[in-house]
Amino acid sequence: MLDLIDDCIACGIDSLIAKHGGPAWSEVGFTQLHEQVRAELNDEVVSIARQVEQILTTANGINKRLKGRVDISLALALSDIKSQVGNLIYRGFVTATGAARLPDVERYLHAIERRLEKLAIDPHRDRAQMLKVEQVQQAWQQMLNKLPPPRANEPEVKEIRWMIEELRVSYFGAAIGYTVPNFRKAHYAGYRSDSGLAFCCIRRLRPSLNAVTATARLSAKSRFSAAGAEL
Repeated sequence: MLDLIDDCIACGIDSLIAKHGGPAWSEVGFTQLHEQVRAELNDEVVSIARQVEQILTTANGINKRLKGRVDISLALALSDIKSQVGNLIYRGFVTATGAARLPDVERYLHAIERRLEKLAIDPHRDRAQMLKVEQVQQAWQQMLNKLPPPRANEPEVKEIRWMIEELRVSYFGAAIGYTVPNFRKAHYAGYRSDSGLAFCCIRRLRPSLNAVTATARLSAKSRFSAAGAEL
C-alpha cells in the first residue's frame, strides 16, 4: 500500500507543478513553487486518493467477474478485457496517468462493465468490434516501432494510446460518453512536434516536503483500506 500512497503523492506534486505553470527555472521561482506545492499538497493528494479508491474498487469488481469458469465463446473477449485493465491499472499507474486523466480511467472501466453486461447477449458483435480495435492498435504499434525513442515519448504520440481507449468506449460503452468523436481522422493524420523537452528534477523538491508528504500519506492511506487493492 505504501507504493500506492507514494504514487498518489508523486502524482499530486506533478499536478500542482503543472497547475502553477510548470517547472521553475530560477531560484526565486523555485522557492515560490515550493511554497505553493507545500501549501496545497495534502488536499491534492486526498482528492487524488478518492479518485484512485473509486478506480481500484471498480477494477476489483471487473477482475472478480473475469475469474472462474469461462465459456469458450467468450474467452477472447475476456482475455482482451483483462489485458485492457492491466494496461490501465498497474504499479505506478497514478503518476504515469496523471491527475487530470484519472476520471477518464474510471470512465474506461465503467465502459468495460457495460461491455461485460452485453457480451453474453451478443458475443459476435463484441468480436467484430474487438477486431476493429485490434486493427487500429496494430497500426499504432507499427507507427510506434518506426519512431526513434525520443519521438515515441512525445505527448502527441502518447495521446494516441488514449484515443484508442476512447475508441473502445465508443464501441463497447457509448452511453458512457467519449471525448474523441473523429478518432480515425485524428489517428491517421500523423503527428509533429517542434517543441523542445523540458525536465524538472522533482527529487530536489521532495526532500523539503517531508512533513507535508507524511500528512498526505496518512490521508491517502485512510482512503485505500476499504478498496482493498494493493499494487
